[in-house]
Amino acid sequence: MSNDSACNEASSINTIPSAHVIGGRLLGGAELFYARLVNALHQRGHTTLAITHPDSLILNALSPEISRAPIPMRGIWDLWSRWQICKVIQQYRPEIVQTYMGRATRLTHLPDYKHCVHVARLGGYYNLTGYRHAHAWIGNTQGICDYLIPVSYTHL
Repeated sequence: MSNDSACNEASSINTIPSAHVIGGRLLGGAELFYARLVNALHQRGHTTLAITHPDSLILNALSPEISRAPIPMRGIWDLWSRWQICKVIQQYRPEIVQTYMGRATRLTHLPDYKHCVHVARLGGYYNLTGYRHAHAWIGNTQGICDYLIPVSYTHL
């Protein structure tokens, strides 16, 4: 059995629905990673929802079969977009909501239902105030991970 066959067989048994939120319009590093990850999850049989800006170039990089929710995400104080994101997540009911960069993370606040985890990806040394509501953080580099959890909070 090839590795692809084993992965496809395993993913059909344990699929995890996820939603991925990003507010960027252009294709930078975070957006390209987003597209690669969402496409890969979809190819492995995981139900994925792409929440993006309606004019984002990311849409062209996603498989046409991936469900999409276009939401403007004009800025971190865009209450209409925050409400729309919450409503879409409530309807879709993913187990994981992953946000990319500050705007998407600040606008994403999960509805009150169990079995959903908000994971925020950080690609820089940001002020963490706007990220504290997420259940988990992913630091894109070891340096960012060290920043997220200072040595004074760790022990061996």
